[in-house]
Amino acid sequence: MKPMVSRKTNLISSVRTKKKKTIRVEVGIAPGKKKVIIMQYGDSVLKVVENFCKEHSLDTYTKNKLMDILHKRTSELTDFTC
Repeated sequence: MKPMVSRKTNLISSVRTKKKKTIRVEVGIAPGKKKVIIMQYGDSVLKVVENFCKEHSLDTYTKNKLMDILHKRTSELTDFTC
């Protein structure tokens, strides 16, 4: 699967599926600084993204982009519930 990159916020997304059904999204939060969102089976996309954005003081644009990415990834995994 090809990574998705947003020019504006440098978001990099990747999916790693294991027996635990995990989605991992690497987010460029500042030049040269990346953090990772790890979403487990059953987690709420909204809660995960809101907590991540609050913790790292990210703007609404980034929040919406992360929501889109995680919703897309969860829908690609047919038995991954969000």
